[in-house]
Amino acid sequence: MSFDLGVWFEEVRPSRAAASETYRRLCAGESAAVRPAAAVPGFYAALVAEFPEAEDATDELSPWSAGLDVGDGHVLMLVL
Repeated sequence: MSFDLGVWFEEVRPSRAAASETYRRLCAGESAAVRPAAAVPGFYAALVAEFPEAEDATDELSPWSAGLDVGDGHVLMLVL
């Protein structure tokens, strides 16, 4: 089983529909779907300190099924 996660910062909690649209846009490569957020680099650093990115596709120690998509305002994760 695998699942995909996306995190980004919003000033106000978005509706489910708005969050889904933002996630869809981020997955399509539209980083401008979210604003840069100071907390994102810290989140990413803490995340990979605990769960390092895979060295390659055969790295069985990593929970990630692909490289993390990291921007100034988001992190997208594909989890095994």
